[in-house]
Amino acid sequence: MMRKALIKTARAGNKLLNLCLVLLAVVLLAFGGYSLWDTFLLYKNAYASEELLQYKPVGSTESAGSGFMQLQKLNPDVKAWLTVDDTHIDYPVLQGENNLEYVNKDVNGKYSASGAIFMDSENNADFKDPYTILYGHNMENGAMFGDIKKYQDKDYFEKHKSGILYVNGTEYQIQFYALMQVDAYDPVIFNVTDLDAQGIHDLLQYVDENAIQTIGAAIEGSNLIALSTCTEETNGRLVLMGQINTPKRSGDPADIGASGADGSGNISGLPTTEPVKTDDPTDLLKWYQLLALAVILCATAGAGFYLKKDKH
Repeated sequence: MMRKALIKTARAGNKLLNLCLVLLAVVLLAFGGYSLWDTFLLYKNAYASEELLQYKPVGSTESAGSGFMQLQKLNPDVKAWLTVDDTHIDYPVLQGENNLEYVNKDVNGKYSASGAIFMDSENNADFKDPYTILYGHNMENGAMFGDIKKYQDKDYFEKHKSGILYVNGTEYQIQFYALMQVDAYDPVIFNVTDLDAQGIHDLLQYVDENAIQTIGAAIEGSNLIALSTCTEETNGRLVLMGQINTPKRSGDPADIGASGADGSGNISGLPTTEPVKTDDPTDLLKWYQLLALAVILCATAGAGFYLKKDKH
């Protein structure tokens, strides 16, 4: 009798243990699934969506900028649009009341772990300052300012040294010339206030002496722009330096046929310039789904095996 009771108790204990293991597996799978889904959304939302690209201005004509003006009506913090040629950097530029506002908030003002591209809160929104800084997250998939790390390769730098900045109805050409690796509290690179001619001279000299990659030099007297993103180091920053050149003239070959809106001022379609081709993030989700399914099947089979074993 005693032995039968012990066996019965042991079997009940095994069943309870197996049930706990199954429940633990389910909890882990649920948490893992949530984490994978959250990661998927993070990287997917970091790219400029087709919906957002409909607001992108193309050219300096009035009709080309009508969509952009609609975006500014939706969020007055939108100040410009930045495009770095043949990269993933193709976003509106915002400016908050401080430099934390858009770290985890998108162009629609909603929470987003990838944030938005934003300019220093101390800069003038018209980009007329002698030196303007833009900030963006370093996303592993190349979204936001994730492509800046590629500028450590000189060949890549040579092929991706130009960009366009659209401000107040005008397109300005950007020429990138140096890449800096600095601390987040660098007093020279991250100072945009009270810069006189001597201050700009000192900045140019500092970049010339400390750049980790260069393909040229800025011309004194031109307005400078810096794209800053984080590195794997806690306070490390990669900063892509460029100069803002004379605006592109309306009617240049790049502007011909580039109307982004119809006569009513409503968006009629996507811009004529195509975004950079990227891997579809849904492909990654499919692999995650297959992996989760395999784990579920293994957990179910394992639990069934133990429960069947307990009956004997």
